[in-house]
Amino acid sequence: MTFTAYESSKIEVENLLFKESTSAEFIFLVKSGKLLTVKEQNGRLVPTGTHKKGDFLGVSGGINRKVYDESCFTIEDVEVVPIPIIEVSKIIDSNELWLKKIVNTTIDRLDSAINILAEHKIFDTAKSSDFVFSDEVEAKFRKLLNE
Repeated sequence: MTFTAYESSKIEVENLLFKESTSAEFIFLVKSGKLLTVKEQNGRLVPTGTHKKGDFLGVSGGINRKVYDESCFTIEDVEVVPIPIIEVSKIIDSNELWLKKIVNTTIDRLDSAINILAEHKIFDTAKSSDFVFSDEVEAKFRKLLNE
C-alpha cells in the first residue's frame, strides 16, 4: 500500500498497515476503525494491542530506529493519516537536549514493554473484548505478511 503524507487513507478490514522489521517511513494517526498490533515471537503472532480513533501507530521503533518493531493489521475498516517520521524526528531534534532525551527514553521504554508483552504473551483482553485472535485469524494475518 502506498501512502501520501498527511492525506487520509481508507483501508478495508483484514489488511496489513505495516510489517515488523521493515523500514518505517510514517507514523499513523487513526481517524476511525480498529487495528491490531502483533509481534512475531517463537514462530507465532502475539497480539500486543488494539488501537482506535486518536491513537498513533508506528511510533515504537519507528522514530528511534526507523524500523517498525511490530506489525499492524486492520480488524475493522479504518481511516489513517500518515505522518512522515522524518518530520517528527526533525521536530524532536529541534528541541532542547533534555526534551529529546525524555522523548527517546519514553520510546525506548515503550519498545521494552512491547517486547515483554510479546515474550510473555500478555494481551489486554479487556480493551479488545470484541476481538478474538484465533488460529484462523492468525493464519489470515500470516498470509498477509507473506504476500
